[in-house]
Amino acid sequence: NYGMVLPRLAQAALSGREMIIHDDGKQSRCFAHVADVVRVVVEMMHSPKAIGQVFNIGSDQPISILDLAHAVAAAVPTEPKIQ
Repeated sequence: NYGMVLPRLAQAALSGREMIIHDDGKQSRCFAHVADVVRVVVEMMHSPKAIGQVFNIGSDQPISILDLAHAVAAAVPTEPKIQ
């Protein structure tokens, strides 16, 4: 299955399993919190200026998958291994 990298890393870390990184982990992604995305969508629904326009409401701050795994590992009480 494609995607779901953050939930998979978090689930592995919380259950004490190894967090598996594919390739070298240098692939980068941008993440956004769902509450932020919903807030912007609702604001755009009420803005006449948004009609017919295209907006990128995601983040513009990429993080590598390996750095994401390290951040997840630092957020749990145990230190899960990263493979």
